[in-house]
Amino acid sequence: MPALISHLDHLVLTTSNESACVSFYTEVLGMELETFGADRKAFRFGRQKINLHVKGSEFEPRAHLPVPGALD
Repeated sequence: MPALISHLDHLVLTTSNESACVSFYTEVLGMELETFGADRKAFRFGRQKINLHVKGSEFEPRAHLPVPGALD
């Protein structure tokens, strides 16, 4: 059976501890940190991307009720 999903365009990860989150995704998982705009961040790996939101400072568009640790 062929794969139905070849890749994700991006996900959004909400965190309550930005520095710990950045350390985990870059140092443990080996993803590349990308900063864009004034203060937006994302993790890249291949063609995949995880945008980073900090609880209380989320960017639009965002989840209706974002909580730390959740993906949207």
